[in-house]
Amino acid sequence: MSVNFFGTKTVVILVLVGFMYGRPDVFLDIAIVYALINFTAVLAFLKYVESGRFDR
Repeated sequence: MSVNFFGTKTVVILVLVGFMYGRPDVFLDIAIVYALINFTAVLAFLKYVESGRFDR
């Protein structure tokens, strides 16, 4: 689950950098996409760990 932790921290950093540069709208969009990809990857990984296969 450390992957999820680092993904969450990356999203927070992206949002903070966006506010520091004065362009929160662009960085917020990137952060949302990254969070969705991270969430999907964590679910796929947990499914693989649970069953050993992706097709079930």
